[in-house]
Formats: sequence, structure tokens, C-alpha cells
Amino acid sequence: MSLEVCTAVREALVAGDLSFALNVPGISADLLRRLGPLLDLARRLARLALALVDGPVTAVEVDYGGKDEAAPRPVLIAAVEGLLSAMNVEPVSLVNALLIAEERGIATRARTGTPEPGSRPRWA
Repeated sequence: MSLEVCTAVREALVAGDLSFALNVPGISADLLRRLGPLLDLARRLARLALALVDGPVTAVEVDYGGKDEAAPRPVLIAAVEGLLSAMNVEPVSLVNALLIAEERGIATRARTGTPEPGSRPRWA
């Protein structure tokens, strides 16, 4: 058992493979690599959104209109991670971001589909 735990920790730290993490099921190392630039953008946009919002953050909604069906959840988690990081919540990661948001009363939601003209992601 200890060898399994050590292997999982090593893979998470060295290869970015969080597939063994209980709180991030379904996000493989391959998916994280493939979505890397999009996840980085989600983190940055969340930090920007925080700077533009007046008052406390009560919800995060991410609208995803891309073709990758596996992307919405990781993009949402990355956005929440970026938001919490900008709020100086430490330590925050893809593994614990949604849990921390829930504990702070921040609702999260990811929507998918083709964005309607004139619509935009809502950050509250």
C-alpha cells in the first residue's frame, strides 16, 4: 500500500498525473497535458474576474463552447483554483479547489454548448 501511495505522489509531482487523486476522478495526465494552455487561461481569467468584481464572490460559472467533451470540469476546477489563489487561499490545487470553494459558500457551475451571440461567461 505504501508503494502505491508513493507512486501516486511521485506521478502527481513529476508528471502532473492526478488520476490517483480521489477528489479529481477522470482527469488523467494526458487530459491535463492536452488542456494545459486552456487551464492556464481559465486560472488567469479567474484572477482577472476577481479584480473586476465588487464585493465578495458567491458563485463561479464557466461557459465552455469547445469541442472537447472532457474539458468543462477541468476548466471549471482550474478557474476556481485561480480565483482562490488570487484570494490568497493556500494551499489550493486542482485536487482541493472545489472543496475549498464549497466550504467558503462559493457555488460552482460549468455549462456547455455553443455560446449564443452576445452571451458571455458570468462571474459573480
